Amino acid sequence: MSLSPNQELELQVLSGASERRNQPKLLILIAVVGILIAGFYTFSGFGAAKDAKRKAQRQATRSVQLDGLIDRYNALGQSGGDGGLDERFPVNSRIRSTLETSADFYGLETPSVAQRPERAGLDYPLRRQIVTASLSNVQLEPTLKWINNATKNIDGLYVAGVEFSPTPSGWQVEVRYARWEVVPQ
Repeated sequence: MSLSPNQELELQVLSGASERRNQPKLLILIAVVGILIAGFYTFSGFGAAKDAKRKAQRQATRSVQLDGLIDRYNALGQSGGDGGLDERFPVNSRIRSTLETSADFYGLETPSVAQRPERAGLDYPLRRQIVTASLSNVQLEPTLKWINNATKNIDGLYVAGVEFSPTPSGWQVEVRYARWEVVPQ
């Protein structure tokens, strides 16, 4: 079978068209775009899951803190019996000297101690005594022991905040203690 040059050219054109139909570039392009979109949504889902986990951990921490406050409230209610607020939340005028003595015990310099009362309301019988103690150029381990010892030795005292700043020869530490006490009459 012999083909004329026109027929041969026509067969080449038809075979080229048939070959292009057998390689559907548009379908491959759509599939690749679909895979990229699915990958984007998958990775954004991982980020959302990480945020949700972080939020759940914060809520769990708050829950533990709230449970501690509830336990403390219940303990105060049980320990007080029929006693008044004066017995449960006595005024402690020795906070400064106790902090200074325990700092000396741990080999720390005498801290700079400032006290200020913080009233909850005019008719509220309790106030929160805020005690700020500052130390400079101290080592970390004895300072942490001093902070822990203060909360054990002073009834009702708790740590409201701690700030550590590095210095060339140690740490600058500011500790904010707090304690509830009866408003003096």
